[in-house]
Amino acid sequence: MKIEKILAAICFLAFLTPLYSMVCRAEEKSISVETRYANVTLRRAAGQDEFVSIGDVHPGEEIKIRVALANRSSEELVFEKMSISCKCLSGTMVDKIIPSGGTGVADFRFVADKKPRSSSDSVSATLFFKDAGVQSLRFVANYKNSISFPFTSVDINHSKGQEIDRTIPLFVTKDIVLSDCKVKCTGDVPFLTVAIEKNNGNPVVRLRSKVSELDRAEYSGKIDLYLNDELVDECRVRLLRREANRLSPSTLVFTRTEQPGVLEASAVFRMELDQNASEPMIRSFAFRQVDATEGGFKSSYTRIGRGTYRVSISVGKKDVQQGDIEWTVDFSTAHISVAGASKVLVSN
Repeated sequence: MKIEKILAAICFLAFLTPLYSMVCRAEEKSISVETRYANVTLRRAAGQDEFVSIGDVHPGEEIKIRVALANRSSEELVFEKMSISCKCLSGTMVDKIIPSGGTGVADFRFVADKKPRSSSDSVSATLFFKDAGVQSLRFVANYKNSISFPFTSVDINHSKGQEIDRTIPLFVTKDIVLSDCKVKCTGDVPFLTVAIEKNNGNPVVRLRSKVSELDRAEYSGKIDLYLNDELVDECRVRLLRREANRLSPSTLVFTRTEQPGVLEASAVFRMELDQNASEPMIRSFAFRQVDATEGGFKSSYTRIGRGTYRVSISVGKKDVQQGDIEWTVDFSTAHISVAGASKVLVSN
């Protein structure tokens, strides 16, 4: 008898389960979507957009827009097709024929971006009419209560032993309270501290680290961005040690040339590169004699090996003397100047 009751209860639950699922789905479908209205005067082939204001939206929100299309021309307009520039917008032409002086209706559905990158969103819908050209409608939405990174990833180049202190801008709508936001760094960069601050009045995420703690040429992780303890966006971060660390010392021997008053020298400059670093592209060399008026150094260089260059220098005799010369090398890939020094010998 007990077994029969248990079997009956199981059958009853099996019968109720699909009914419960159907009710839940019905409740999900019954979630109301706000409908907003707009009026547009069709200009036929005028070649300009008619703006439709969606108004304020929140990230991820769905809005239905019913647009009244007024035909002020002397001929009826026969709708053919519609083209929309973004998947976030869909549309249906309710009235296929709009008589002269009449008004037709088109229904649109806009789904706001869950991670907006700007304070407004703009998308266009182009209506094609038979023998009457086209009409472009531009829908504009203004985001509210939103904060996000303007891009999805960032690379940070650094030199060995250099402390990182960088900022990443944030997109923040005016109604956001920064005290409600926080960031957390995860992944393979646990030593990287992050915080939301203001830089010249603009909200940024500030990243700091003493990279002398790093023993690899590359680390990667991500920064999670929270609003009211809810994860709203993330930005992937890579720390890359790519650029040359320093130049090896060399001795420059200036000798006379056939041109009166001109001296020339040649030396090999070697850049000590990280093992995984790519070959840097040199943009320029700059020379200055220590404790002397800066001379008119002219130089050219050729690559003779990995990180190794032979530099030829010419200078006026009056501009160089026994002593030290300082130089810097500007790398276009590293966006940084690397300093070196050299002893100078002047031959008679």
